[in-house]
Amino acid sequence: MLHGKRLLVSGVATRDSIAAAVVERSLRAGAEVVVAAYPKDVPAAQEVLSALLEPTEVVAVDATSESDLTALEDDLRHRWGRLDGALHAIASHRGPLSTA
Repeated sequence: MLHGKRLLVSGVATRDSIAAAVVERSLRAGAEVVVAAYPKDVPAAQEVLSALLEPTEVVAVDATSESDLTALEDDLRHRWGRLDGALHAIASHRGPLSTA
């Protein structure tokens, strides 16, 4: 269903994350996927993705940095020439929301 599609996914933090499930299912459906992760989270994302049958590259990106986002855009343009879809699933690690 996604054969030949090129996707960018952010937010692979744990095996149970929505982003990890999207990567896994997208690869199964034939997509090429690159994962963007906050620089300090790259090792954790790589560990989560190592369980997949198909290798998935993780690139370090600080989504609050304009230069990082420009570098990511340049990388994807050079790598693929186009992007067919993206999932931005970055979550805060601050803990549960307060109801007060």
